[in-house]
Amino acid sequence: MAIPAIPTGAFDLKGIAGKLLNSIDRTDSSSWGRMSSENPSSGGYTNGRAIARACAIVANGGEFNGVRILSPETIALAGAEHAYGPCLYLGPLRLGLGFGLDSKEFPAPSPTSMHWGGFGGSWGLMDPKAGLSFSYTPNNWVVPEVSSGQFAIERRLARFMDALTKLLPTL
Repeated sequence: MAIPAIPTGAFDLKGIAGKLLNSIDRTDSSSWGRMSSENPSSGGYTNGRAIARACAIVANGGEFNGVRILSPETIALAGAEHAYGPCLYLGPLRLGLGFGLDSKEFPAPSPTSMHWGGFGGSWGLMDPKAGLSFSYTPNNWVVPEVSSGQFAIERRLARFMDALTKLLPTL
């Protein structure tokens, strides 16, 4: 089962999404404009292992390496739907606390997965039911293709998502 693309017309590139996308240099992640921009949702620089370890906290019910970091109640709240509707920047989303939840418009590999990605092509997944965390970070900055008002999922990431979609129902 392939991960569907975000529906065409997810956002208007002439509106707020276009203004945000075009306000910084997206082609050079090391440019002064990019590095100094105030964008809390995309100001982090890390690697796949660190993202997977952070996701493991949620995937393991709030515990990591024998240390309780988040309560089970917080994990349950994170995976519960808190909003479902149009986002002016990203299009239709179903959201828990800080994470995307599985929906037709913003699919996750399983109904119990929580996930989020970064503009440069990174992606993190956590599934408390399966006890699985996963992360993908490309070696180079990936500028997402935008056509007809939608982001295209990077092809290597799409293959990982496809494999996880097949794996998770078996766990």
